[in-house]
Amino acid sequence: MILNNLVRSIREQNYYAVFLEFLIVILGVVIGFQISAWNAAQQERRDAVDMMDGLAADVGLAEQLASATLNARLDRVGHLVSAWQQIDDPDIAALGETECLALAASHHFGVTIASLTTLEEIVASGRLGILRDARLRQALSRYEQATDSLREMLQRYPVIASNMTRDFPGLIRITPILYGEEPRVGYAGACDIDGMRDDPAFINALTENMDLYDYFVAAGLRPWTEALSEVRASLEAAQADVGH
Repeated sequence: MILNNLVRSIREQNYYAVFLEFLIVILGVVIGFQISAWNAAQQERRDAVDMMDGLAADVGLAEQLASATLNARLDRVGHLVSAWQQIDDPDIAALGETECLALAASHHFGVTIASLTTLEEIVASGRLGILRDARLRQALSRYEQATDSLREMLQRYPVIASNMTRDFPGLIRITPILYGEEPRVGYAGACDIDGMRDDPAFINALTENMDLYDYFVAAGLRPWTEALSEVRASLEAAQADVGH
């Protein structure tokens, strides 16, 4: 219709009408682009909100696991320190059960790292840019770096640490315990504290394991859990900014 009017106006040399027809066409195109851009922006905002909701659920689960793991590993460091204090005290005749088991497990560094599935999907789809909050993106980057560092430690440290029950079977003995209806398996420990005091190789291995475990917690687990907490705080701020 507009094209027919434009052709007729040109034939009639009605240039004012020609100008108006051109103006209407241009405005129509501009408005169309604006509507399309607005719709795209709204859809991107909805996608970003959905992604942040998914991230929030993933981070919540990951924080629970990280907190439990950190507390358990801090307890083990404390038990190792207590074990050494008892070994170093000649007036103590027997090593405590908890401390003995800590020595037996001083080469165990296992950590359950919950996957941030939503983040993995965002990265795989190449849509990380949809999360426009700079603080959130920086927090996610720091978390990924902390996770990579922790995974590297989890690969190296069990190889470096001394397996005390294998290397010193005469000083640390563990026996299985069956419990529950299924049953499940645990173990009890028995430690020769006098033999430990008289064995320089054992003291060296214990010292190295204690130092390694302490560094693992301080430089691996703690930065990882702190980075995860920063992701949560940044995510909550980003959700508030979009009015979610």
